[in-house]
Amino acid sequence: MDEITLAKSLINIKTSKPKAKWIVMQEPSETPTPTPIDSSQQSSKAKDKGKAKMIEPKKPLKRKDQIMIDEEVAKNLKAQMQGELEEE
Repeated sequence: MDEITLAKSLINIKTSKPKAKWIVMQEPSETPTPTPIDSSQQSSKAKDKGKAKMIEPKKPLKRKDQIMIDEEVAKNLKAQMQGELEEE
C-alpha cells in the first residue's frame, strides 16, 4: 500500500509546475518624483563646511607590547580550555 502512495506522490511531483529558477524584475508603474529639501536640512549642510575635528588614527602597538599581549591571551585561552577539559 505504501508503494502505491509513493508512486502517486512521485508522479504528482514530476507533473507539478517547476519552481522559478530566476528572478523577474518588474518595471515600476510610474517614475518616482524627487522630494523637495526642507530648509532645515539645507541650513545644517551649509553650516558644516568640513570644519569637524580630525580624529587621529590609533597608533599600532610596538612589537614587544604586542608579543606580551599575545602571550597573555594564549595563557588565558589555555587555562580556559584546561578548565573545560576538567569539567568533562
